[in-house]
Amino acid sequence: MTASPAATTADRNVLDRSDDTSGVINHNGNDAIVLTNAEGNTQDTVDGLGTGNADTSADAAPGETPPDTPDNNGDDMDLPPVELISTIQGSTMSSERVGDEVSVEAIVTLDARDGLDGFFLQEEDADNDGDDTTSEGIFVYLPDDSSVADFTVGDRMRLTGTVEQYQGKTELTDVRSLDVTARDQPLPTLTELDLPIEDKSTLSARESMLVRITGEDGTPLAVTDTHELGRYGTTTLSSGGRLAQYTEINAPDQAGYQQWLDQIESRSILLDDASNAQNPERILFGRGGEPLSADNTLRGGDTLASATGVLDFAHQQWRVQSDQGLDFQPANPRPEQPDAQALEDAPLKVASFNVLNYFETLDRSGHQITTPEGTEHSPRGANSEQELARQQDKLVSAIIDSDADIVGLMELANDGYGDDSSIAGLVEALNARGGAQWDYITPRDDSGNVVSPGSDAIAVGLIYQGDSVTPAGNAAVNTSGAFATGNRTPMLQTFQDNGSGETFSIAVNHFKSKGSVINGEEATGDGQGNNNPTRVEAAKQLSAWIGTDPTGSGDSDVLIIGDLNSYAMEDPITTLQNEGYTLLDKDYSYSHDGQWGSLDHALASESMSDQVTGVTTWHINADEPTVLDYNTEYKSSEQVNALYSDGPFRASDHDPIIIGIDPSSKAQQSAGFQGRLK
Repeated sequence: MTASPAATTADRNVLDRSDDTSGVINHNGNDAIVLTNAEGNTQDTVDGLGTGNADTSADAAPGETPPDTPDNNGDDMDLPPVELISTIQGSTMSSERVGDEVSVEAIVTLDARDGLDGFFLQEEDADNDGDDTTSEGIFVYLPDDSSVADFTVGDRMRLTGTVEQYQGKTELTDVRSLDVTARDQPLPTLTELDLPIEDKSTLSARESMLVRITGEDGTPLAVTDTHELGRYGTTTLSSGGRLAQYTEINAPDQAGYQQWLDQIESRSILLDDASNAQNPERILFGRGGEPLSADNTLRGGDTLASATGVLDFAHQQWRVQSDQGLDFQPANPRPEQPDAQALEDAPLKVASFNVLNYFETLDRSGHQITTPEGTEHSPRGANSEQELARQQDKLVSAIIDSDADIVGLMELANDGYGDDSSIAGLVEALNARGGAQWDYITPRDDSGNVVSPGSDAIAVGLIYQGDSVTPAGNAAVNTSGAFATGNRTPMLQTFQDNGSGETFSIAVNHFKSKGSVINGEEATGDGQGNNNPTRVEAAKQLSAWIGTDPTGSGDSDVLIIGDLNSYAMEDPITTLQNEGYTLLDKDYSYSHDGQWGSLDHALASESMSDQVTGVTTWHINADEPTVLDYNTEYKSSEQVNALYSDGPFRASDHDPIIIGIDPSSKAQQSAGFQGRLK
């Protein structure tokens, strides 16, 4: 068969340059176009230029030229002679043949016309030039194949096209002749590669070739990022286990941080589903080679013996393209319950849990919440009754299954403490499940008036089981200094253990994030991100405030818990340690950009440390793909059901930290309050 597709690079250039003055379109010719607003939210997409098949050939025996293949319509003299792909690719990062019209004859290794608007070719083993610096493969851009007769993986194909270097990748475009010269040919031998790969020329020399990538010395690869699994069908794999956040295990340092980024880049590779379609109906990569679902997850730390497919370069990132499910192994099983052994059967348990914008006012245009002091904000979180019910069910499951007696909450709607408040609704839902009865803390002054927890849209909160503990006095909040803006208002409540009668206090916190910059505090490049001075000041002032005994307990037993937006070795944490607090947590609770660490922490005063029986981080959220959360956006009706369960997994983006304490173990002596805690 033969065909003369009409697609040209001009088609892509027109699309690439459309509406230059009103937005940015990052568009590879084989990509979907994503139209976004100023905030980066997707407004519309253009997912493809059309596909189709018109099979005009009869079947041929393996290895034979199909009997109805014409001789290029008599235009052989008009076509350049066939040459090896390796001569077109060359030994440099970019081809030196750009603009040349060339002819090649090679094996189809991946047919991605539906997903990438093209397909991959690679020379037969017999035509491999044996030069490790030149690639044997190439991508053929064919966005409109409606006039092209059928072909498939394993077919040998002769075609003529123009060499283009498009966003870093060598391609053939403007294809004007395409012949299948043989069917069912053996695929070229896979090229074996081990991570880490520090020299990018190693990858360039295998561009568009079939590869098998493993970890160092052939070890399995670990899943280190699933954030885009539901959105674009991709997951990031790494050698030597998951990638850690630099400042989780290293002191902040500019030179060290840059070296770390270079190192983790060499250790990782993206696995792609051979499609640029957004929100794929069938999410290819789940455990055991089966698609993703609520019951068949793909968790951080799961392993893959090797990533096998075509090595591709797209969107400025190296990736392995595969249109088949791969055999991921459940190396990181879902923990149905927190690790009770780590808590040593503590009589009381305290949890810290960021609940990811729990608002009972729906996030819809025109809706507002009002803080206790009268500030109005647009809501966040669920934007439909269905989403709110799904979010609430997951959070209730997580809180009940945590077996905690006290839970400090972050990212609650700051909409007060009345019966229609978000914290009241959450407690009502907990109590509706039956079992232990829950209540929530309302901060009040000495006159009994409700005290506002600041003017931010979100606030911290405390809920507890009345059968286990009793609040002792009023909760205190601090809205001054470092907590007037940026950092959320901390809340301190003293509790009495109903079993032993001993008292202790819980300080719940949420420091400023590393996101939007305030006070000009941009990241300095040492790994701590934006706004580090604001968080450091929060740590200093938190310690000083607690030292004034704001609840009047006369008791130095204090747990600091919350989302401090600081990894374990960062300045805010070391500041609190220098103030005499012991860092209790030792495990990750959050993943960002495929790197793992803990933004959530538990620290104990010196007298409290002796009462801590153990600490565990319950990995129900950070390990799970985002697409398994409560949201229904960008999901088909089938996916809304198949990707959701009302269990605790992906109830939020942060894992809860659970601290076991035994107040009865307090030293039997008067430990009157001594001012600043040590």
